[in-house]
Amino acid sequence: MGGLQKWNKRGILTAAIMIFTYTVNLGGLVALSFIRSVTMAPLMGSLNAIVAAVARNSYLKTGKHTEGMMFSCSSIGMKIGGGVGAGLAGWLLAAAGYVGTAEVQTPEVLNMIKFIYGAIPLILTVLITVCLIFMKVEEENATLEKAA
Repeated sequence: MGGLQKWNKRGILTAAIMIFTYTVNLGGLVALSFIRSVTMAPLMGSLNAIVAAVARNSYLKTGKHTEGMMFSCSSIGMKIGGGVGAGLAGWLLAAAGYVGTAEVQTPEVLNMIKFIYGAIPLILTVLITVCLIFMKVEEENATLEKAA
């Protein structure tokens, strides 16, 4: 997990820089958005490997195969999370007073858009990184495999 944590920290740094880029220029924002996507890609690509490691850990502890259930739960969690995330963006914009037909949005709405686009991903990335730092599944799997 060490390499994954390093890449995730790069994603955090990029997201933090993006928050300060909003008021500078759109080109910088687009460039940093691309960099953030590239630095977050290893984490997103590793999610199934993390689920597999947890399923292996469960098997080593209980002797029961739960891989299918774990991957199904992961899949439905992503679908529900995507739906809640999309809804949350709309709810936050509505709470800030977003009017779709307005020619110019209020400063509160613009700040909320910045918060949704920069701060929320940063907060979630930090939480994911903290969870990954304390997750010792691979080490525990190695210990359990040696004992078996």
